Amino acid sequence: MRSRRGPSAILLGAMVLLLSGCLWPQARFGPSNGGFNPFEYWIGSGNVGSLAPAFTAPAGWSPLAPVVARNSLYVGAAGGLKTFDARGTLGCAGVPKICTPLWTATGLSGKPVATANDILFTLSGNQLLAFDANGVTGCGGAPKTCTPLWAGSLGLGEGRSLSLADGVVYVIVVTSFGGGGETDALLAFDAAGSTGCGGTPKVCTRLWTGGVGGGFAGAGVGGPAVANGRVFATYTRPGVSVVEAFDAAGVTGCSGSPKSCSPLWTGNTGGGSVPAIADGIVYVGGSPTALPAFDAAGINGCSGTPTTCTPLWTLTDASGLTSPPALANGVAYVGTFAGGLLAFDAKGVNGCSGSPKTCAPLWHATVGSGLANPPSVANGVVYASANDGSIRAFDAAGVSGCSGSPKTCSSLWSTMLGAVPGSPIVARGTVYIPTADGNVRAYRLPPS
Repeated sequence: MRSRRGPSAILLGAMVLLLSGCLWPQARFGPSNGGFNPFEYWIGSGNVGSLAPAFTAPAGWSPLAPVVARNSLYVGAAGGLKTFDARGTLGCAGVPKICTPLWTATGLSGKPVATANDILFTLSGNQLLAFDANGVTGCGGAPKTCTPLWAGSLGLGEGRSLSLADGVVYVIVVTSFGGGGETDALLAFDAAGSTGCGGTPKVCTRLWTGGVGGGFAGAGVGGPAVANGRVFATYTRPGVSVVEAFDAAGVTGCSGSPKSCSPLWTGNTGGGSVPAIADGIVYVGGSPTALPAFDAAGINGCSGTPTTCTPLWTLTDASGLTSPPALANGVAYVGTFAGGLLAFDAKGVNGCSGSPKTCAPLWHATVGSGLANPPSVANGVVYASANDGSIRAFDAAGVSGCSGSPKTCSSLWSTMLGAVPGSPIVARGTVYIPTADGNVRAYRLPPS
């Protein structure tokens, strides 16, 4: 009998094919910064304890969040961009297996990368750079090196982080002046390199600019967060820490030539930097003590002209929070610099009370000397990078290895890396972990 598939099933199947082809295309998987890969099914809570080293990719000093697309592992590190075979086959040899780059782009300042539609984006100094992700156009020599397809001018600023969504590259820029002040901005560019682009070599101008204020914006792992037609950016300066929401299309609240955009709403965060979004709620991680959760639509808890929003709920913890949280299946997973890993009801219901509402953890795990970077989630497993140089995996549901009241969880798998790990990514049955000593280490299940 032929099965019937409705429009929603067909759409879901198309999304799976599209996104699984990208595997882990930007720092926190997608533009929402949730750090959750919903398409991983090889490694789960039942077999994660069997992970073993697969290969090491020497990327350069302090590699930033790697991404995986097609069969390539892309890493931005000090000195440039390097691309490896994500399967650990081409250019890889030895026991233990070490991989050499398939191609590189040198002379860059080493910033995060993101990829879509066969184009790889990174930041270097005051430029947004776009490369052929397949390493063909603009590439040559032995060993192979690549030059940009086009560059986007960031003006006087230095690009700190970027996100890709719906054909637009959003960039957080920081401009420092001699007196110590900083003026930050959110810039939007056409990812196709068409609108506002021209010349030889090709240079692109921004589609619009959002004034994010006068402080350090968008630090940490992840860039501006994008969902449901809005882009969220943050800034922090003495006495002022806010998240601001802009029209991602650059229409509402935008005017002038060149186009400048004003925020649709602003929320006081009490600190923090990188935002993350799930189910209509935007969370701002990185605060010393709290994780404020705002209505992303700017309605609940919001009032006034211009619109100002207060948190729907917060968590309180004195351990110092990493940024941003991982968001998966209605749970927010928060790393702390001193206390370990905390899991909260992302809707602010279970374990939450009071006015203003505060929430207690559903479960927690003590992790060495605390977490170094944000956790990541895939197929029911939370991966946490510890300050003691270890990587650890926990049951995301808080069941396996968990007991007591309040509930405490122990790791299902852990390994020492010999250097402080960055935020892990999980794609197609492989866990990739950048480490401060300049490597990306890959772990897989042994052959069955």
